[in-house]
Amino acid sequence: MRRIGVHTSIAGGLHLSLERAHALGCNTLQIFSHNPRGWDVKILSDREASRFRSLRAERDISPVFIHASYLVNLASRDGALRRKSVGMLVTEMERADKIGADYVILHTGICWDTCHAFAAGYDIRETVVADMISSEMEKYIGLDSLKLIHLNDSKGEAGAGVDRHEHIGLGNIGISALSRFINRRAFRNIPLILETPKKNEADDLINLAKVRKMTISQ
Repeated sequence: MRRIGVHTSIAGGLHLSLERAHALGCNTLQIFSHNPRGWDVKILSDREASRFRSLRAERDISPVFIHASYLVNLASRDGALRRKSVGMLVTEMERADKIGADYVILHTGICWDTCHAFAAGYDIRETVVADMISSEMEKYIGLDSLKLIHLNDSKGEAGAGVDRHEHIGLGNIGISALSRFINRRAFRNIPLILETPKKNEADDLINLAKVRKMTISQ
């Protein structure tokens, strides 16, 4: 069974992200392990970590992805910012280890985001472009290094340089192109995490239903 999930909130405790994912029928998830917009990180207690690990096993949710802080910039020319970024990434890895998360998402290990790529000019509506992506991944990084696909439609057009996520099938990429892309032989076993707009839980349910239909139909 393909692993499909969404980014869920940790409001009220890390373990509640698992309950939210389970309620949506997800078997994988992505979370922030703390406020991603601040440098100060609250210590993660052994009790909270243990509770997360136990509930994760009970709900059979795997893999678990932690998205790194938005503030991390390992390529900054500002030495102070670069040092803080390295320190924050170390913290992210330590927290991931503590709760038993499988991966930390930094978009340098490989996590392919359909909206990011589309905005950057990779028009995956075109078969030749999708062919190029998979062949270049295999040539330069190895397909076994691809651990996650962030599956999002795009409000902007291909090459617009605007990273604005849209609901599945309501953006400029479209259901047909997204379906063809995630069901390519090279990608069909890669977990999918949706980062589509969310005003309420119903939005996740609608998008998840579309994606499940896309994967079942292939």
